Amino acid sequence: MKASNREIAKRGEWVACKTGKRKRRVARPARAMLKRFGEATLPMAEHAHTLHRQIHNLRWTRDLLLPRLLSGQLHLEGGNG
Repeated sequence: MKASNREIAKRGEWVACKTGKRKRRVARPARAMLKRFGEATLPMAEHAHTLHRQIHNLRWTRDLLLPRLLSGQLHLEGGNG
């Protein structure tokens, strides 16, 4: 549902925004709405950062250990085969 100019004016304000060579008017939400958005999305952003760090660590570990395993420098105990 598209908000009218009047609804946007009550909740926030219109501001000029330059995108490329064009100038556009965009709605800037009220501070309370921005705060609620931040509170709702901060845990997601923190979780995404944690997952990114874990992926980085797993890749680093793989790159360190896989060549040693394939060359025979590293042996696994209890493995099948």
